[in-house]
Amino acid sequence: MTSQSSKPKRGSASVASSVDDTAETSASVNDLIAALTHPRVTAVLEQHFSTFLEKTVNKVVDEKLLPIQESINQLSADVAAIKQSASTSTSESLSIKKEIKLSQNSNEEINSYLRRNNILIQGLAVTSYADVSSATSSNDGALSMASSNSRVMESIMNLFNDTLGVNVSAADISTAHIIARANTAGLPSKNQSPPIVVSFVRRSIRDQVFERRKMLKSRLPGVYINEHLTQSASLLFAKARRRMKDRDLSSVFTRNGSVFIKVTTEQSERPRRILHADDIQSIINSG
Repeated sequence: MTSQSSKPKRGSASVASSVDDTAETSASVNDLIAALTHPRVTAVLEQHFSTFLEKTVNKVVDEKLLPIQESINQLSADVAAIKQSASTSTSESLSIKKEIKLSQNSNEEINSYLRRNNILIQGLAVTSYADVSSATSSNDGALSMASSNSRVMESIMNLFNDTLGVNVSAADISTAHIIARANTAGLPSKNQSPPIVVSFVRRSIRDQVFERRKMLKSRLPGVYINEHLTQSASLLFAKARRRMKDRDLSSVFTRNGSVFIKVTTEQSERPRRILHADDIQSIINSG
C-alpha cells in the first residue's frame, strides 16, 4: 500500500484563524471594558457626560421656557403700564379735587366777605302773617328774600336803639328784609317769626350791634343776633354744634363768617378754623 503524506486542510486553518481572531477581539473588548471601567476614565466620562447632559437639558428648557418668559415679561410690562396709568389718573384726580376744593374755598371767602356788614336776627316779632305771605318763597322750600318794609325797619330800629342801646338811624341801614321759609305746603310758616337780614352801611355800626347781642338773653329772651353765614358755613356751624352737644368739642363759634372750634377748655388751646366737616374729626383726633 502506498503511503500518502498528510497535508493540513484549508478548512482547519480557517477555523483556527477565526478562533484566533475571536480570541483577539474578545481580548480587545475586555481591554476596552477594563479601560472604560477604570476609575480615572469613568470620572472623566462622568464629568464630560454631566456637562453635556446639563447643557442639553438647559438648552431644551430654555427653548421651551423662552416664549413663556417673554409672555411673563410682556405681562409684567403691561401691569407696570397699568399701574403707572392708574397712578397718573389718581394724581390727576387728586389734583382736580384739590383745585375744586380751592375754588370752593375761594368762593366761600368771597361770599363771606360780601356779607361782612350783615347780621341775621332770629325770633324777632316783626309783622303779621299777611306781611310774611307777601314775601316770595321758592317752591322747593329754599330761603328767599322779601323786600324791606316799614314794619321791619320799625322793629329793628326799636331793637337796636331801645333794647341794645346802640344809636342807629335809618341812614345806617342799607337794606333790611325778612327771609320767608316755606313749609311743606310751600307757604310761609305762620308759627315762627321769619329771620331778618340787616345790612349796614358801615361796618363799625354793625360791630357795635353785634357786640351787644348777649344783652338779648336777659332783655329779650328768644331773640338772637348772629352773623349772616353762607349756606355752607351755616351747615358746617350746625354740624360743629352737634358735636359740641355730644361733648366732643368744648366750644363752637363764628367770626367774620368763618367757623371756629375748640376741643378742650384749656386756655392754652387756640381756636381753630374749620372749612369742611372732615376738619372737625381731624382736629379732635389731633387734640
